[in-house]
Amino acid sequence: MIDQKFVGYIRNQLAAGIARVDIEKALRINGLSDQDIAEGFTAVETTSPHPESQSAAMPAPQPAAVPAQVTSRPVSIKYFELLMYLSMAVSLATTLYLYIGQIASLDMAIVLAVPALMIAGRLLLVWLAAHRRVRWARVTLLAFFLYNIFGILGIVSAFFYNPLSAVLSTLPILLEAAALYFAFSSASNLWYDPAGQTSLGAASVPGKSRVWTAVIPGINISFLAGYLGLLLGIDYPILQAQPELARFWYIMLAVFAIFAVFFLLETFIFRQKFATTRSGSDGGVVTIVVIRNIIFLLNFIPGIQLIGMAALPTVGSVLLIAYIGLIVRRSRGLEKLRA
Repeated sequence: MIDQKFVGYIRNQLAAGIARVDIEKALRINGLSDQDIAEGFTAVETTSPHPESQSAAMPAPQPAAVPAQVTSRPVSIKYFELLMYLSMAVSLATTLYLYIGQIASLDMAIVLAVPALMIAGRLLLVWLAAHRRVRWARVTLLAFFLYNIFGILGIVSAFFYNPLSAVLSTLPILLEAAALYFAFSSASNLWYDPAGQTSLGAASVPGKSRVWTAVIPGINISFLAGYLGLLLGIDYPILQAQPELARFWYIMLAVFAIFAVFFLLETFIFRQKFATTRSGSDGGVVTIVVIRNIIFLLNFIPGIQLIGMAALPTVGSVLLIAYIGLIVRRSRGLEKLRA
């Protein structure tokens, strides 16, 4: 016989206007058989609601309330924010010092546009992490730092022929390392996650996910229309007029193929997988999807395609690392809920 808690859940969901098919999916995730589900709906349809069942709810892991002692920002978060801003300021000053004489060149201006966009994105991430307690923003900043570690080899070699440049390039890395140390300190971890649920298996809860059923598919379809419009309406006519630009056309097709892979994954696999549960990871995925699609878009716009080409291996690599981490976290949360 079906537990009355589930009967109450069905009654409340129907009263809230949730479709029966979505309720059934959520119940199956919680281990109910089709027979139990049918019995639950029959019980709701043939009996009048009882006060105790009206207040019943689907058993699901709920985040604990934030204790009073961690509601204010700890000193470690303030140090993290200050050091991150200082690191970016030093990095910008170093870039201007080293390349100020070449910025007048259009090619150099385009090349420097990518670091400028990265700094703008990191400013937003720092603000989200330090003032909005957004955990995925902190992880994305760590991914940026780990990606930049690969540049240390070039900095080491620069000590032999341009020591000043090497020192100036090393300082932002050291400041950022110190900032991330404070960001992941025990005090900061408690502030971000007082209930101790920051693990990759962080809780998912039953309920229709508008992010995966509407928001992400809508974003991708909108960008798909834009890509096709640029490819067929502008880029292809340019190719016909100037065949020597064929290599740029092939790059556009390669970028479109990469987007198509994400489009298929998010529309037909992840959408179905995550449609009936919600998670704190979803907001981070939406942000990454938007930034990723904008970078793809830059690769289809004549005149600034070089910016998109430069952003793909740099910003794109960091976004991919963060994206995979969030999808893994989302999947483990779903597995934990089903268990």
